[in-house]
Amino acid sequence: MPLAPISPDNTQRFWVDYTVCTFQHTLQCRAGSTVTAADAGATIAALFAAFDTSIFLTSIDAFRSAAPGSNISVPEVWPGDSSYGSGAGSKYQSSWYYDMVGRGPTGRRVRVALFGAVIEQFGDDFRISGSENALVADAIAVLTSDGDIFLDVEYEVPVWHNYINLGSNAYWRNKIR
Repeated sequence: MPLAPISPDNTQRFWVDYTVCTFQHTLQCRAGSTVTAADAGATIAALFAAFDTSIFLTSIDAFRSAAPGSNISVPEVWPGDSSYGSGAGSKYQSSWYYDMVGRGPTGRRVRVALFGAVIEQFGDDFRISGSENALVADAIAVLTSDGDIFLDVEYEVPVWHNYINLGSNAYWRNKIR
């Protein structure tokens, strides 16, 4: 049975706009209504730091938030570093991503994607598990470090899969051709 639709502005949201390999991307994080921008930003910064050795040079451009029920985002002070990763990467590598997926208790899917992945190190694999690479454990540790940050659309804490998908995003791959 399909789940009833829920408005995408149902929760408080935080966004990090970042540039990697000359293209700007945005990471979104849902959080509980009492979470401060400083706390959400610190957790998101920890996620970027967990991937620091596995992403191309990534510059943080902006940090924004929106209250539940609002479709207007407001600028916030970014508490993390101004950049993460290293190496310029080509414009084609801008489409390479890491994708973490989980499910809330009612079955709602939640995902967090990070572009600029250095994926050559994983060969032909499109998924790395926690038993294969410590990067997975580090990323999931950040996603679960605060039970009120990285929530699903219903304010529920998701169970994150013990793997990270990786590859080239078709939208971005076609956009940069």
